Amino acid sequence: MKSPIGGTDHGRGVSALETFSEISNLLLLSKQARQSGSEESFMYAFQAVEKANQSNLSVMAAEAYFELAASELKLNNSYSNALAFGQKALALVKDDEHPFLKANILKIIGLCNHYNANYTLALANYRAALLQIQDQKITTREEIDLKAGLQYNIFQIQKFISFDAEKIDFLLDTIKLYEACDNKSGQASCYRILGEYYAEIAKDQQLALKNFEHARMLFDSYGNEVAASMCDMHIGLTMCQTGDIEEGFNLIEEGFAVIELRGSKIQLAHAYSFKATGYKLRKDYTSAIGAFIMAEELLIVCKSNLDLNALYQSFADVLAESGDFKSAFDYRLKYESVKDQLMNFDKSTAINDATTAFSFMLSNEETSSLKKKNEEIEEYTRQMELMNNELKQLAYVASHDLREPLRMINNYSKLLHNEMKDVPTEEDKQHVSLIGQSARRMYEMIQDMMSLSQNPKIEQLQSVDLNGLMHEMELMLAAVIEDKGAKLIYGNLPIIKTERTLFYQLFQNLISNAIKYNNKPAPLVEVKYAYADGKHFFTIADNGIGIPPADREKVFYIFTRLHSTEEYTGSGIGLAVCKKAIERMRGKIWIEDSHLGGAAFKFYIPDIQSIGDE
Repeated sequence: MKSPIGGTDHGRGVSALETFSEISNLLLLSKQARQSGSEESFMYAFQAVEKANQSNLSVMAAEAYFELAASELKLNNSYSNALAFGQKALALVKDDEHPFLKANILKIIGLCNHYNANYTLALANYRAALLQIQDQKITTREEIDLKAGLQYNIFQIQKFISFDAEKIDFLLDTIKLYEACDNKSGQASCYRILGEYYAEIAKDQQLALKNFEHARMLFDSYGNEVAASMCDMHIGLTMCQTGDIEEGFNLIEEGFAVIELRGSKIQLAHAYSFKATGYKLRKDYTSAIGAFIMAEELLIVCKSNLDLNALYQSFADVLAESGDFKSAFDYRLKYESVKDQLMNFDKSTAINDATTAFSFMLSNEETSSLKKKNEEIEEYTRQMELMNNELKQLAYVASHDLREPLRMINNYSKLLHNEMKDVPTEEDKQHVSLIGQSARRMYEMIQDMMSLSQNPKIEQLQSVDLNGLMHEMELMLAAVIEDKGAKLIYGNLPIIKTERTLFYQLFQNLISNAIKYNNKPAPLVEVKYAYADGKHFFTIADNGIGIPPADREKVFYIFTRLHSTEEYTGSGIGLAVCKKAIERMRGKIWIEDSHLGGAAFKFYIPDIQSIGDE
């Protein structure tokens, strides 16, 4: 017969309380089995799902799906299955009724995205989970551990953007949370990262060793041999860097032996990277190159682009030190390719940072106050997005790319010094040419980067006759237009209220680019204007080489180039300047195919007259 809540009971009625108790017991059994590493966790969780669905107990069904997701992650390393179960669980839970359950579900979805290298999504999941519990009273060990775990996971991703003192404060706060819930594994992981900070950023090897040794002690205390061995490799490498190379390298090899036997693929990749750096310090470049190749292959399998980015840079340095400059250059190109992906990740993260910061702020506001502040918040968010995105990209370039041309100068100078004979060969001349190109590129990058990073005084808005401005542009570009046999076409343009300097800079970059990136005998550039919905719309179309759709967003990032400097000169900053100018004028720029056969740069800015003088 049917039970009062819809299930079957083989002859007797089953109360809702008994059903609730039965499902709760199944969930507990599933969790215990999962924690002990038993496949029985799946059986108990599936039974709980079935009974919860039969009884229309959506929250308990969500808990059961969460258990299935956690089991898939821990026992099978199946990120796709775990993600599917996590999303089923998420769809069954309301924010305001079960914040800690929803936070746990979001955390596990974040882990799946994290392991699948979807870092922006992972950050969004982790932060959304923190938002769920920010106003809740956190008292139990499990609740404290949840918050600590979310902070740790956020830090794991963000340290790849900037590993600075501000983030270390965030890490120290996470350690306190792990101490409060007596999670030695979490504490140990944090101390290991703290050691990395002192070793790589603060350059304090003694503090680095102290933190690595403390992490090792904690890992040892609960029997995590693989993690303890990773700490051994950190300690060994730090010893090598402080001059105790032989003893340090022995410790690296001892740790490597354990990880090779018992570690995961990603752990083994890191172990090979440690070993490669140890070989480099011993000047054994052949062994270092072999270890780097093994690390690269494993990281590619694991889809860990964040780790690949660092590995390619280190690998290129070792190849250059060994004298293999061609391979070093090839790996610099690989580094550049991965860096482009990280720049996109940086951009998304910057926007996510701003959005999350405002979410925390808004949650403490009264509804009536929010309505009055909507316009201010929208504008402030927009400014934060632009500023964060720009500053993060500039910081990224400052810490990585500006060193590269100087490295090239140094490497090729050494090569030239070693191989130059009385009469220069063609190869000698090529090396000298490469030195000159690198030096010029460094100068251009520094000059242009400083230009982009400046925050000039806001110019007073004025009425600008665009016909007069275009005439000035033709005079300024007269030599280029004549040399290329180019033709500039524009109709009757309006008088608009705007910042004249910014508009001049914008037209100059877009029109000169349209002429430069053009292999036709007679380059053609056409400027068109339209007015709609209180906005000035402009199109600058050409018959040049065009821009593939996949690259149309990327070209607006600073120092992004689609072509070699030999083919087309420049530093790759012009379009970043254009984007900055248009966004400052509260507009938008994008790229489409041109009816002339090349690229069409389209942008709009709001009509100040239609929205009121500001």
